[in-house]
Amino acid sequence: MEICKPLAGGGGTPSAVSYYVDFAEGNDDNTGDTWTAAWKHCPGDDSATGNASGDTTPLTAGDTVAFKGGVEYNGRIDLTWSGTAGNTITFISGHLLNVQWGTERAIIDGAWGDDTVTLAGDNRGVMNAVDCSYLSFKGLEARDAPWTSYTGCFFLRRCDTVTFDNVYIHGNNKDTCWSGINIEGLWDEGEDTPSNYRIVNSEIFENAGHGIFLRYGLRYVLIENNKIHDCGPDYGGLYAGDGLFAWGHLGTGWVRDVTLRNNDMYDFPSKGFMYGLVQKI
Repeated sequence: MEICKPLAGGGGTPSAVSYYVDFAEGNDDNTGDTWTAAWKHCPGDDSATGNASGDTTPLTAGDTVAFKGGVEYNGRIDLTWSGTAGNTITFISGHLLNVQWGTERAIIDGAWGDDTVTLAGDNRGVMNAVDCSYLSFKGLEARDAPWTSYTGCFFLRRCDTVTFDNVYIHGNNKDTCWSGINIEGLWDEGEDTPSNYRIVNSEIFENAGHGIFLRYGLRYVLIENNKIHDCGPDYGGLYAGDGLFAWGHLGTGWVRDVTLRNNDMYDFPSKGFMYGLVQKI
């Protein structure tokens, strides 16, 4: 973990709010701030209405969104908000709360009950963040992205300081839904190169492409204590099923400062770790 740059700040945010999402029994007109008044949808979902709409209730630094444990959420969530140093925006499965809400992982399911859905060229996954910072995903299960996509189940583009902890990602088997987690940086590096990622204590498997894909200019990535396995099959070339695929852009957007520690990686048609245009592994 020492590879990550130290973060400034600390302490809680007095105005931070915990919101609750129960796809089975919630209602978007509820306040969302208690279990009994949970929303059906998460802010950022195109289907969210009323108080759950991101326009009505934008998330702010320090907020937490808890998905009820054991409940299957059908939809796709686009995040447009950032936390701050020491005050991340957290998306967590309810079974990990101090007072447990549900007994199993919350499930974010991209199939929506229809395995014929295709959104070719849409370039979004099940949970997406673009130009956001200080986000955390804990204990969630994400699965079954059925559409043809150049991304991953979790898709980040130009984001800073993001943690995946104890996530469970699998079953993304459409031909080119590339990866479990896809992190894209900048084609051409600069002072604002996206940085500070932690993928820890997680299991990523049965994805049609790579388990984790690090793409273009990125810095300070910690991948530790994960089980990554059974990705593929090999569609050839860059679509091969690797456990971790790290690839910069023609020498102008390097993937730098990657720490791999204590990962169990096995059963790939290509390689456990494939890299190019990478520095400081």
